Amino acid sequence: MRRNYKFVYSIRYTVYPNLGQSLIEVVVSVGIAVLLATALITTALITQKTARSAKNNTIATKLAQESVEKIRVFRDRNGFGVLANGSCYTLDSSNPSPLVWQLKECIDGEVIRREENTYIRKIAIVDTATLNNKLITVTVSWEEPSGSKSVSTQTILSQWNSPSPS
Repeated sequence: MRRNYKFVYSIRYTVYPNLGQSLIEVVVSVGIAVLLATALITTALITQKTARSAKNNTIATKLAQESVEKIRVFRDRNGFGVLANGSCYTLDSSNPSPLVWQLKECIDGEVIRREENTYIRKIAIVDTATLNNKLITVTVSWEEPSGSKSVSTQTILSQWNSPSPS
């Protein structure tokens, strides 16, 4: 014998008080997300600023070294006597021939524009304690948002081809 069973599906709505998230939990998680985002953005900005500063420093160092090499060529082609003492010189090397280069006195230095920045290059020449030696100092300065920066390089040039006795 078969019995007919009637299944009644009933849906019960039960209130579970511990399910879901409270307002405090949501506020705390949003606060943590904001702190993490702020930390990441700050780190990215500091890294970008440091990279820009390093790039400017590299360009200034290359400009200073370039001047030292040009002064050395200028001395070799025109003689040691053309290196007069002074605190601010620029080297006009616009002509390809070092024989016509000129060492010019300046007040503020030579303005050079590279990579969206302006650099100021100065050359100083002074006698050393040793006879027939000159101390060459090339200073390149530029402005950054954090302030004025500069790079300086020095070399000693000597009169290596002393005149032969007549």
